Amino acid sequence: MKKVTLILAMFLGFVAFGQDKLARVENMSDLDVFVMNQPVAQYKIVVRMKPISLANLNLKTIVTGGIIRETASDKMNQYVNQVLRQADKEDVHVDAVIYSGGKGAVGIEYISEADQGIAKVKAIQGIDVYAFCTPLEKFDVVYSKRATSGFWVANATYGIIDSSIDRDIIKLVKRIKRKDRKFATSATMYNAGKKGEGITYK
Repeated sequence: MKKVTLILAMFLGFVAFGQDKLARVENMSDLDVFVMNQPVAQYKIVVRMKPISLANLNLKTIVTGGIIRETASDKMNQYVNQVLRQADKEDVHVDAVIYSGGKGAVGIEYISEADQGIAKVKAIQGIDVYAFCTPLEKFDVVYSKRATSGFWVANATYGIIDSSIDRDIIKLVKRIKRKDRKFATSATMYNAGKKGEGITYK
């Protein structure tokens, strides 16, 4: 029990919800996507995505032996599509998809009308992370950095294992922090492609 408590405390110290930092999330295939953040609106889980099988892995990554890798956006699109397929099979209504980490996601249905599509963001290593969402408060972009996507993981396994979205985002945060002395970034924003942005609040 003490060991479990210690591990949980270490995780919470690394990734934590920001204080009153809200964002408008992106929409994919008519579903709101919450990536490493939490919906403000009340909701219930209606679909639990099954692990992605080898048959569902991106052939681009496999064929090139991991040299060409999926972006976090590519991966999230796969999760959204799989949630939609499961929702159709189970005949349930889905409003949004929540991705918290690893290689799985859940489909949710809102049970309150207020604050739909609004997320409470998390902080990683002291940096607020706006993944697939845009801050509600005003901000300035001060730095842009290419986001890596698990080169050594994908390449070493010949593309069979690609890094997860949360790993990609954490790597991006580390790259942004390395420039933090010069730009004094308050947060990082990643919405599409392979680039992330360091931002400061106005």
